[in-house]
Amino acid sequence: SALAVSSCVVFSTAQITPLTSDLILKAASLLSSSSLRGTDGSTSSERRTIPFVLDPVGAGLSALRLETCRKLVQLQPAIIKGNAAEIAALCNTRTEQQRGIDGDGSDAYTTAQRARDVGLANENCVVVVTGEVDYVVDHENISCVR
Repeated sequence: SALAVSSCVVFSTAQITPLTSDLILKAASLLSSSSLRGTDGSTSSERRTIPFVLDPVGAGLSALRLETCRKLVQLQPAIIKGNAAEIAALCNTRTEQQRGIDGDGSDAYTTAQRARDVGLANENCVVVVTGEVDYVVDHENISCVR
């Protein structure tokens, strides 16, 4: 079963990941981007080749959140799940309508296309853009989930 870990406890996840078959990292309680040093849980999961899910909570709200989430993306999560504003921030395409944590959700499909086009969604990573209608994106396809 998946183990959910907030980024504020990332130091201890290196000790926790041997106990699980997968990992969920939530960027909800960031203290500093230095928590991504070589002992973090995602690096441990990468070494063990277990999949992890990245939930880039509020990725576009501050430079710290965005920098930290981008570093976590470089560790090649199996799934990135976020709302349109969070995924757009990771793609460098946030619009004025995507302010705040949730934004207005009106451009979720466009964000899903952009995630595919910029390579955020790729052969090794599925991106889920959540909202009133969810979109699941891989390197070729965009599927709508109602």
